[in-house]
Amino acid sequence: MIKLKQRSFAAGCCALLLIVLLALSAAAQPAPTAPRGDLTKARAHWLTRDTIAWPQGAGAATNTYRLFFAPAGGLSLTPAGISGGDALALTYDAAGLSPTLRAKFPHLASFAALKLSPADVDKVPAILQGQIALAEMNAQGQLLAATSLQLPGVLDDLYTYTGALGVVWRGDRELAPALKLWAPTAQSVRLHLFADARAESVATV
Repeated sequence: MIKLKQRSFAAGCCALLLIVLLALSAAAQPAPTAPRGDLTKARAHWLTRDTIAWPQGAGAATNTYRLFFAPAGGLSLTPAGISGGDALALTYDAAGLSPTLRAKFPHLASFAALKLSPADVDKVPAILQGQIALAEMNAQGQLLAATSLQLPGVLDDLYTYTGALGVVWRGDRELAPALKLWAPTAQSVRLHLFADARAESVATV
């Protein structure tokens, strides 16, 4: 009887020791690495068709940069980097933003200048119609930062328009009016027409 109790006590101690060791092992495991960056924020500024302004940090000149784009969206951020879509290499310009751009965007004067290859500039209008993101990696290819981009600068550079917008009457008002819309990155446009201003009126598309 005593031997049976001793065996039960020993088994209980072993089980308790095993539980403690498993708990300590789990605690020692490194926590999952969170992605560096946030694609819901736009820290980079696309200023002209070939220049992106980036808030440079330590090692900016030796890091590498890539512009990701997906016409139908779907870019996502993982600990390893941005996944989905296609990507273009960007070149760090040691001279920084040009004097013209620093004067036009003084709040970005200290930002780094990232350049698209001249061979890729013709792709910009199509790229602007989808989801866009920028990633910064160190020399070992590890992700340092990722962000979306602000686009007013490049849109003005590519699509400056000073004409009339909205309903435009052409000479004789007996003629049908023209509808002018400035939406350079739109993938499609739909016009909803109503017979009158009543809330219950149904639109013709």
